[in-house]
Amino acid sequence: MCACMMAVNLFLLVALPCAASLKVAVVGAGWGGLSAAHQLSKQPGVEVVLIDAAPRVGGLVRDGFKTAGGRRAEAGQHGFWSEYHNIFALVDELGLNADDVFTQYAEQGQYSPKGLEAIWPVFKDQPRLPTGLAQGLYTKFLNLPPTDLATAAPLVAAFSELDFNDEAIMKRYDRMTFRDLCARMGVSSRLYEEAFEPMILTGLFAPGTQVSAAAAMGMAYFFVLKSQGAFDVRWCKGDVGELLFDPWLAQLAARGVELRAGVRVAQLVPSASAKRIEALELSDGSRIEADEVVLAVGVSALRGLAASSPMLAATREFGGFTRLRGTDCLAIRLWFDSPVTLPYSANPAWGFEEGTGTTFFDLRAIQAPKFDDEPGAVIEIDFYNSAAMLALSDADLVERAHGHLKAIVPALRNAKVLDSAVVRLPNSVTWFSPGSYPLLPATRSTAFENVKYCGDYVRSSHGSWSQEKAYVTGMEAANACVGREVATPIPLEPDEPHVKLARQAAKAMRDALGPFAPTIPGLLSATVDDDEFAGARGYNLALSDEQNALKELARSFALNEMIPVAAKYDKTMEFPQDVFEKAWELGLVNTHVPEDCGGLGLGCFEGVIIGEELAYGCTGIMTAMEANGLASAPVILAGTTEQKKKYLGRLTEAPLQAAYGVTEPGAGSDVAGAKTTAVKKGDSWVLNGQKMWITNGGVANWFFVLAKTDPTKNAGSAFTGFIVDADTPGITVGRKEINMGQRCSDTRGITFEDVVVPAANVLGAEGFGFKVAMGAFDHTRPPVAAGAVGLARRAMDEAIAYAKERKTMGVPIAHHQAVSFMIADMAMGIEAGRCLVHKSAWEIDQGRKNTMFASMAKAFAGDHANKVAADAVQIFGGNGFNTEYPVEKLMRDAKIYQIYEGTSQIQRLIISREIFSRPNGGLAP
Repeated sequence: MCACMMAVNLFLLVALPCAASLKVAVVGAGWGGLSAAHQLSKQPGVEVVLIDAAPRVGGLVRDGFKTAGGRRAEAGQHGFWSEYHNIFALVDELGLNADDVFTQYAEQGQYSPKGLEAIWPVFKDQPRLPTGLAQGLYTKFLNLPPTDLATAAPLVAAFSELDFNDEAIMKRYDRMTFRDLCARMGVSSRLYEEAFEPMILTGLFAPGTQVSAAAAMGMAYFFVLKSQGAFDVRWCKGDVGELLFDPWLAQLAARGVELRAGVRVAQLVPSASAKRIEALELSDGSRIEADEVVLAVGVSALRGLAASSPMLAATREFGGFTRLRGTDCLAIRLWFDSPVTLPYSANPAWGFEEGTGTTFFDLRAIQAPKFDDEPGAVIEIDFYNSAAMLALSDADLVERAHGHLKAIVPALRNAKVLDSAVVRLPNSVTWFSPGSYPLLPATRSTAFENVKYCGDYVRSSHGSWSQEKAYVTGMEAANACVGREVATPIPLEPDEPHVKLARQAAKAMRDALGPFAPTIPGLLSATVDDDEFAGARGYNLALSDEQNALKELARSFALNEMIPVAAKYDKTMEFPQDVFEKAWELGLVNTHVPEDCGGLGLGCFEGVIIGEELAYGCTGIMTAMEANGLASAPVILAGTTEQKKKYLGRLTEAPLQAAYGVTEPGAGSDVAGAKTTAVKKGDSWVLNGQKMWITNGGVANWFFVLAKTDPTKNAGSAFTGFIVDADTPGITVGRKEINMGQRCSDTRGITFEDVVVPAANVLGAEGFGFKVAMGAFDHTRPPVAAGAVGLARRAMDEAIAYAKERKTMGVPIAHHQAVSFMIADMAMGIEAGRCLVHKSAWEIDQGRKNTMFASMAKAFAGDHANKVAADAVQIFGGNGFNTEYPVEKLMRDAKIYQIYEGTSQIQRLIISREIFSRPNGGLAP
């Protein structure tokens, strides 16, 4: 992706709110929002309200830089590719002379660690050539050894086959990183490191080891195939706000568009049916009711809206936005006292910060009219993936940048910096890690029928991430609002003959080879199936970027929301409803609930990742939060569509709890000994009996209850499962049990006395309950075991920290083998336990029976958690026995892991039965 285009994107991150009559509220006045308002304002009978958080539309662009000298300067270089046909058409529509607004040409190229290796000095009268020939004649790209260049052939062939509109292919590429794809295609390390990696860092804001191959291929589709090597960039001669935005806003105002600048949307208000957004509440206290809402804001703003409304956060769309990742960006601008001639074929900023993408410009050279009055060079350096740099002060950054440039560019060694400015944009630019593609919205919302999206992250057939795409999706959003095509985007240029020929040749070769096509490098993209893509790398213990993001979210929550209040809840024994609600809003609860019931539909594997991190914070709070998983597992496994939407939907619509009612006073591990009965009377069932040790029993909105319906049959057919609303007459909730550990978890006995349950609440079928209850354990024992791993990890960390500080005989006790060997044993068991947990979760996600592995994980992790906690107390010595230190609580909390959801002894019984039931016995893979 072109550096100038990305520099523009960097400073066009303003995104905001709006309203309408047909009233349309356009939220955000960037390229997408302005485009939507522009098209809608042409339609009779359409009232448009355009809302922007900045005091002036384009505020970040216009007022982005405040220099050390106190002046304001517009941010960004504002380059516009010649392929931006729709934006250039807008310039004509505004009655502007393009030659008065833009320069005539610019040079552009491909970055590498050595500098700007490939240069396209593209002029208006320069003939467009096939990309390969253009590279040979116009660029230095072929300086790389031919042996390296040849390895790009499979990737180029894959590009020739790619259809950006083919969702199946994009989803396949989305399963791997761009680095994985290059390795799979046989791209040489040198070609990747010197050409592709710098391009990805600069173009998609993150390393190729983190960027989805789908994002990289999408970028290539537009900027390699569709631009076809013609990187003609026209620069705005002055401030884009004055030259483009002001005339545009004047035209919108003349058409009656209401601009609400300097306010933001505080909350989207859903209708009673939760199918529409009926109003927008603004930060100034006003309220705008709208028939249609266009969200033209960035993903970070969408996250903020989701955080303000649990109902929004519970939808798949807004829940997905919270899982998209952002990267940090930073820009430094330096005004020098004298002009310099820079070698444009080099990027002096490259290498400034390891792992950070950069673009480098002499603004006085590329936008000469705008900087004619400056006495010297005006240099701007933009940094992407720059988290480490954000912590530095402005003065430090300017000093580092100046020092770096002086060392690289001789002409700057005697130049003095007259003024400087720094702009920080933390977590501001959305980039797309593997697994992101399904999270990106289409123009039409799937959550609310009157919501539309536009922006460069929205799925569209019109190219890749750019202000042109944002503009076009704004046109598409306007069309969707009025239900007809009121704006027709100028399409991308059709394939030129050489590209069309390449596509036809690749297809013909693939068709001719038939089943042998997958063996030909470069023909893989259209022939490989999902299973091959998923298993392309074989055995792999690494988490995906999406899974890592979930882990980091849960870890942050544990550190910031759970640990600070864990001791308080342990003492008060109150149910941690406030913590539960925060976790619910973030999507850390009910992760397993299917998407069509309002959940995220995550697998068991993602559940154990989250569970381990939450347990690290406090297993009592974690159990209170995760008990919904056990209660809802039978509904997920055996419920009807109506039952799932009704009862699972409740859990996603509001921060409610559910409970699993199986254990009884005389039937703990022996579930078959349960005495609770259900007798059918007409169209209902009448339940009588007692349940004991029911987690969340006193706060549950509904229960899963196992009851005996036919005492004449064996256990496998004697029981039936029921969903029972907690407010049903005849239910008596017992006192809260005072337990040894995990004291904030609400554990109670529940009595059922002539409780009438409708037949519609039978789970599965009559006599199927025991199988459902036992099947649920296969899904829930891995997360319980993950909790034990999390507790053990916390206890080990506490022990390590204490052992480093506590001294005996003049040295920290960590130096004594008696202590250090205890720590080593802790670590070995934690790693082994985590592997068992992951294995058991992975098996169930693959649709295979995991009973033995789930019991192995539960028994091993539960036993080891108890040993680690006890050893941590031992390392603390007398302090460990005191409530002022955390390890005594950990030891108390650990014990339950050897008891609930089947004791450690029961787990061993299950394991032995599974082993002896195997045809050949043993554990051969």
